[in-house]
Amino acid sequence: MTSQKIFFCSNLKFLRERKKISQEALAEKLHITRSKLNALENGQTKAPSRRTTWPSQNISASALTAF
Repeated sequence: MTSQKIFFCSNLKFLRERKKISQEALAEKLHITRSKLNALENGQTKAPSRRTTWPSQNISASALTAF
């Protein structure tokens, strides 16, 4: 379970940086605050479960490919 959390956090940051997207831009796209995104990337908050939906129903893991 912990490895999934670590993977999610590091993968989220890796993909964001790979696409050269700022935290502010991605947070806006995901309809969350930049501080929430920062906490997710640094493992300071619980990663969303598979059952958790983002506030916007149109957001998925492919949000990073939209840029």
